[in-house]
Amino acid sequence: MAEKILYKPAYLAEVLEEVTEKFYFKAEFPKKKRNPDDTLNYIQKFEGRPLTGYQLEDLILALGDKPSDAVVKALSARVTNRIMGLLWAYFQYDYKNVYVLLLLTDISRKYNANLFDISNGHLIFTEDFLTHPIESVLDMTKNADIREFIKEYGIIENSPYWRDLLTYLFMNSTPDTIRENFGLLYHFINVSEKLPDEVFVHYMESFDALEYSTEVNLLLIQKLGLPGSFKEGGEKDFWEQHSPEIRRKILNWHKLHNMNLHLEQKKFALYTNYLEDIQEVVFERRNKLLKIMFKLFAIVDNCDDSSVSVYFANPNEVKDVESIDPEVIHVSSKDFMVSKTDDLIMTLSVFGINRMYTKEMLDILLGKATDYRKD
Repeated sequence: MAEKILYKPAYLAEVLEEVTEKFYFKAEFPKKKRNPDDTLNYIQKFEGRPLTGYQLEDLILALGDKPSDAVVKALSARVTNRIMGLLWAYFQYDYKNVYVLLLLTDISRKYNANLFDISNGHLIFTEDFLTHPIESVLDMTKNADIREFIKEYGIIENSPYWRDLLTYLFMNSTPDTIRENFGLLYHFINVSEKLPDEVFVHYMESFDALEYSTEVNLLLIQKLGLPGSFKEGGEKDFWEQHSPEIRRKILNWHKLHNMNLHLEQKKFALYTNYLEDIQEVVFERRNKLLKIMFKLFAIVDNCDDSSVSVYFANPNEVKDVESIDPEVIHVSSKDFMVSKTDDLIMTLSVFGINRMYTKEMLDILLGKATDYRKD
């Protein structure tokens, strides 16, 4: 609520404590611990007398238990911007409370609740909203910036309503809406102790490998590890609980991400054609080598040299490769196609006509094309 105070004399500390008990932002209101018993007794003893603002606030805090008719009547009879703002804040921490819903429904019928201003937005206490406080928001946020919606309506971050609303929206929104809100999805995952499974599945099923959010996927991998790996402190069997298709998608995205980061773009465009055939992509920072591992061979790329890559017929040898020097390699993909020359190590170029030779060579090695060189 206030900036950190480095020096507080004892007397000032007492004053500040007293002030913060009496004055607070609406977002802090549901967390306050006040005793409404005195106000409840006051109502029963002096029914009909006017209530102070503090007494009305005490009554709102009494809504968690079954309130008396006098409590509901007192709140409903004196509706102000301040009270509506506090009710909105309280609602977000206890939005399934039937007594809160009944009170707000009664208010919305007596007054036009949409006209109340809560300083940072507008209230949406329509009967449709109060009947379906989560589901009714879906159409309101279609293809929209959900952050702006949250800001406009004063929705309190990390309140139960905020968490349940975002869970529902991110598990039901269209891909376009999710794409528009990748930043909010990242934030939601980052602050959540446990990512709602329905949100994760809907996100993974909504996009192809090239369409995912880099930031969201890196955060998922940071929290959960990759399929087949154990993430210390993470959920050991998380990926195994989901479909092979989801595991395939995150692994394919990770391969694409590594290649996109470290490959020249023409190489990246060619090698993405073989995404399903690539088993692993490893970047070795110490020597700036990118190693693209296939089942029967491997390709090694020096990230400081965009001219060529190097083919290794034995993928097991690649693990120990610390550097590559294309100048000492005398067989290329062009030789493989034109001269029918094979070697255990060959250079691969993706520039000019050499791109065609490299692609044809890889297609033959992977069984995607007939090897007419043998004719």
